[in-house]
Amino acid sequence: MRKGLLVLAGLLLFLAIFFALDAGRSKAEAKREKLNRPRQASKSNQALSASLTTTKSGAGTSRLLALVPSEGIEPSENFPDGGTHEPEHLPKFHLPAFEAENVSLPELVQMILQSYIDVCTVTKQEPLRFSVSYPDNLGDRKDFSWKGGSIITALRMAGIIFDARLERAETQLHFESFDEKSNATNSELLTQSFRVSPYIRDVIRGLLPKEMSNPDDSVPTLLAKIGFNQHSDAEILFDPVTANLIVHDDATQLEKLSQILEELASTSTTKQVHVTSKVVQTNESITDLQSRVRNEGMELVMRNLAQQKGTDIMTMPSVLSRFGEEATIEIIQENGDDWTGIRQTGNVTGYGFGVSQQIRFENRPGENADGLSSQDWQTEDVGPQGFTNVHQETDANGLTTIHFSTYQVIDATGRPVDPIGMPLPDTE
Repeated sequence: MRKGLLVLAGLLLFLAIFFALDAGRSKAEAKREKLNRPRQASKSNQALSASLTTTKSGAGTSRLLALVPSEGIEPSENFPDGGTHEPEHLPKFHLPAFEAENVSLPELVQMILQSYIDVCTVTKQEPLRFSVSYPDNLGDRKDFSWKGGSIITALRMAGIIFDARLERAETQLHFESFDEKSNATNSELLTQSFRVSPYIRDVIRGLLPKEMSNPDDSVPTLLAKIGFNQHSDAEILFDPVTANLIVHDDATQLEKLSQILEELASTSTTKQVHVTSKVVQTNESITDLQSRVRNEGMELVMRNLAQQKGTDIMTMPSVLSRFGEEATIEIIQENGDDWTGIRQTGNVTGYGFGVSQQIRFENRPGENADGLSSQDWQTEDVGPQGFTNVHQETDANGLTTIHFSTYQVIDATGRPVDPIGMPLPDTE
């Protein structure tokens, strides 16, 4: 009897120890899983996109934006490595275009920083945190149209339309109102000459919505549309021959104009995109091609494809287009209103530290092309430079068409640059 009780007690003790160890192991695994799990926004944060902590100070209302990725955004496979960046890299971080209607300055800044966070998420960059402060009197709500460009330029232009200048110390952003006394009639007027782009009118019109962009507008009119309202007794003269802007206004207005022109100078850097394409058609099954190939590996890829039986390789004419504009490469034969052949239409713009490329590819072999099928497809890829995009389609007859497109952003001299126009490290 006593022996049976001892056996039962031992069994119970063993089970207690086993379940205690199992529970501890489960907790440890749960903790590791929690640590390794990608950070997700809470439902409340996903709905708000950002949480605001508001404090009052002598300089006005200060808000710390704790931004989180928007719901549904997934990192792009085209940026497998990811990485980090520092505050000094922000002028080269490119935001896509967006529109904002009837917003306050804090709301607009929140939209800009949320766009930055979203691009970081897609491109697997670790986002930086920003602290933002604003003056008390921000004026009326306004519309804002952003055509794409550096996040710092977007923030400065946002401040300018609200009559505020941006002071930045790394990720600490402080908006300060321009002196309201600048419109007083007794302000001393000064004369200053600014060297600007000879195409300044085109640059400003490029920042405006289409309904506000008038090709007949003068430089003073265009400057007023982006937030520079000159003194009632002031004068602005633009000499297109010397590219000088001569301004007669008070010191505060001249300071504001200087900041506007500085941002326009960074916006007006002419960037072009050099696009090259190859089209391969084969009856062989191709299964090992990735959607993106490093440029240095393309020679080996093309050599292997050339060894396949029944493979045709066609190099299409290269094309040079302005950054953000549509470019077309085509080898076609027109038949009245119709055509046969191959046409590629593409648009390349900046996206974070990489490039966003949209391509439409059309292949119309014609009636006497041995029953080959027509093709019409469109892609939208996001990735860094130094890669070749690959898209392949197989028709009902088993013919595989592979389209390779390589792009490189260059400046007006033909020098390779990044999407924001800065020379690449190995080309400086």
